Amino acid sequence: MSIRQSKSIFLIFNFLVFFIIGCASTAPLPETLNIVPPLPDVPTEIAAFSGGWEGKLGYQDRILVVETINTDKAEVIVSWGIVAGTNAKAWYQYMEAKILPGPAIQTTDTIGNKTTYKMNKELNNLTVIYEEKPTGVKLKGKLTRVTDFSQIKRGKRKKQNVSSPLPEDVTITSPPENTPREIAAFSGKWEGVWNNYVDGMLVIERIDKLTADIIISWGEVYGVEKGYLRATVDVQPGPTLEHEDKFSVWTFTMNQDLNSVSGVVLEKAVKSKMKVVMKRAN
Repeated sequence: MSIRQSKSIFLIFNFLVFFIIGCASTAPLPETLNIVPPLPDVPTEIAAFSGGWEGKLGYQDRILVVETINTDKAEVIVSWGIVAGTNAKAWYQYMEAKILPGPAIQTTDTIGNKTTYKMNKELNNLTVIYEEKPTGVKLKGKLTRVTDFSQIKRGKRKKQNVSSPLPEDVTITSPPENTPREIAAFSGKWEGVWNNYVDGMLVIERIDKLTADIIISWGEVYGVEKGYLRATVDVQPGPTLEHEDKFSVWTFTMNQDLNSVSGVVLEKAVKSKMKVVMKRAN
């Protein structure tokens, strides 16, 4: 084989590697999706949003998963990938979208940026328009329907390196003997990663069948400093512990195995969510 032939093969190989990597989506998705078919009374053109959509917004990979939808709103997962040469990070968020004429669905983030997904007449692709509130800048893109999620080369999210903090005076007391087993199981420390990205910890310092003293802790994410809060909450059916403040609603439910806790935090202003399954911490 000549040197020229060797160089040609090398260049072709590198082109193919670049092409394959370049075509793989860098947008991450959670490990499990919960897509619920729309009810029969939902108009066809709105019901068509249900499921997964993949493509680009500008130069950025974008995946939209519509888990539930009715005539008023939809529960969606919005995922975006990295952009070469920028500080943009791969990320996904659970959000509530409103239904608009068109039909279209629209999400709004914490600072008022809006993303609109408009269905085409053939019901097989979406036109995406992102409007940045502070600058008025607009980006456009197109998403096509995903028929087989196993074929999506999902991007992997990198966990934050900043651990969630705790106060120095954490004190855990045993639940009273008359506390139901499934409620007493909350007692202690729990840890997990919100949306597979943000470190989180839940500490139940004291719990009985009526109330609990808890600590919720989170790591740094997108300019939000790491921190924690303390609260006394009611024990609700489930059993579930819920804390609501001015900005967020934190909900933690004990799973049937009594060895894991499912958490959801809802950001009230834009109705976006993060989710986690926490395991017992040492």
